[in-house]
Amino acid sequence: MFELNNYDITKEDLDLMLELNPEIVYLDPEEIKYNLDILKAIGCSSSDIVNIIVANPFYLTKAAEDIIELIAKFKSFNFSNLNLLFDSNPFLLNKDAFEIDDYIKKEIAKNKELEDIIDELETNPYLIDEE
Repeated sequence: MFELNNYDITKEDLDLMLELNPEIVYLDPEEIKYNLDILKAIGCSSSDIVNIIVANPFYLTKAAEDIIELIAKFKSFNFSNLNLLFDSNPFLLNKDAFEIDDYIKKEIAKNKELEDIIDELETNPYLIDEE
């Protein structure tokens, strides 16, 4: 958890994160660092990262390979500003790549254009959870 000390996370927020996801204490510091580095790589600022992990502490225990696959899926659909997307709905990071794929395919089957689906999700990322 040492890696989390490099961010401005309040003690109250850290306690809440641990209450929600007690598995965090068992993580290797390198695992935490790697998952945080993934967020940095997509353009997340330190404040974005704090917002994301405080709201969604389960992100820290998600397998890095799954996160990378999820981000690749979003990129394959030409989502821009993934940092803003995940900051506005950190729970999207709990999704699996196939769930994004399924959602997009379902919306296309409703005769929506891919660009419109992307625009809708970028302006309201909670749409995917409303299904």
